Amino acid sequence: MAAQLFASRCTLLGSASRSSSLCGALLSQRFAYSSSRVIEVLNDAQFGKELSDHPGLVVVDFTAKWCGPCKVVAPKYDAMSLDFPAVKFLKVDIDNEDTEQTVSEARIKAVPTFQLFKSSASVSTIQGADMDSLKTKIVNHSK
Repeated sequence: MAAQLFASRCTLLGSASRSSSLCGALLSQRFAYSSSRVIEVLNDAQFGKELSDHPGLVVVDFTAKWCGPCKVVAPKYDAMSLDFPAVKFLKVDIDNEDTEQTVSEARIKAVPTFQLFKSSASVSTIQGADMDSLKTKIVNHSK
């Protein structure tokens, strides 16, 4: 519904508008996010359940709304979730009070931090916005 309203608003701007290319870019970005397989973790109990319910690899993005590099990697992380259908992708906001225990136990010192889990145990950590390293680790740990 929101995407349709946004599309209507962009259409009203017209093709002669300087903003029309911006609308197209934003609209395509909006639709790209809607096809993401990333699960937003809302509380500590959900985090534990998400880890224990998946027999394979789980990748967790520890992020924050105020973090510039986190915003840059977010669409790449979303796209990566589509590239690896056998892997579960989670996102944890470090400023959410309901995930405080999860963040503390993960020993998050900087964002973004990516952690890979197998059988609920951490097998690898990447601190920083290094998406190439993340992809390599996903491939290596998916075997």
